[in-house]
Amino acid sequence: ERFYPPNRFAGSFERFPFDDHNPCPLQLLLLICENVFEYVSQGEGGALTGPDALAEGVKYSQMKDIPVAAIHCKAGKGRTGLVICAYIMYSGTFKTAQDAMTMFAARRTKDGKGIQIPSQKRYLEYFYTMLHSYNGAVPSATMTVSSLVLSHNPTAESDGSSQMFVRIEQRMKEHRHVPLGRTEGHVNDPLDVIVDTSEKGPLHRTVKGSTNVVLPIDTTLIGVGDFRVVLLHRYKAGNVIELCSFWLHTGFLVNNSITVNKDMLDDAVKDKRNHRFPSSFRVTLNYTLDAPGPTIPPTGKPIPVCDR
Repeated sequence: ERFYPPNRFAGSFERFPFDDHNPCPLQLLLLICENVFEYVSQGEGGALTGPDALAEGVKYSQMKDIPVAAIHCKAGKGRTGLVICAYIMYSGTFKTAQDAMTMFAARRTKDGKGIQIPSQKRYLEYFYTMLHSYNGAVPSATMTVSSLVLSHNPTAESDGSSQMFVRIEQRMKEHRHVPLGRTEGHVNDPLDVIVDTSEKGPLHRTVKGSTNVVLPIDTTLIGVGDFRVVLLHRYKAGNVIELCSFWLHTGFLVNNSITVNKDMLDDAVKDKRNHRFPSSFRVTLNYTLDAPGPTIPPTGKPIPVCDR
């Protein structure tokens, strides 16, 4: 994606990189909110916080020489919406992720379709928990992932069959999900593969109409926070496609499994006519939480919504 030269807007901008169509790392999301809050606090009367902020914002916008934070990504909906909704919760304007997303969709779009990537929505729920239960800290856990269970067989080949495997990925430990200030240059941020089941054994072959499809994984995640689960299909011709995926965070998982319905699966949610996935399609990730992992501590700065 393009970047600004350092002197653009008189140097009054900040870069916070994370990949399109993906959620933002939670610790970076908090840093963005803190950065915006510190900037808008420089105005007369400080930053607007709490439930009255929207109404007061109209009056505030009519004042002269006030700091205004403009947030954008490439299209101005997904990543932009994620950050704006996070800030709305951070500042206490709206308390819940759903209320924040509803407001953003109404203000940003004519059709009410704001944030559309399910994993971005999930991470806003994580951010709420991070603020209210962990005071800005980001927990993690060591966990053993045993299997991914599909309620139905996705339609991949023309005969309805599929040859599936699972890949679990994580952000690289040397990733550049850090504030970049006014620096120039593109950010290359590939993912590390933790496990690829196609390398551990034969692909899982299913036929049309199969249900309760179990894909063994059997791997342990150590020192991992964010991770992405990807369901893939290898065509008979040899080429591979991603069928669907979803991001999770080890620090916010409970019990021994999580079920994700079609409407919260990245890519699968786009299948409105149920060509590949039936409307009732869902996946269940089975795991064991073995022990607490390292925690990213809070920055130590006050969180407005927690101070109210």
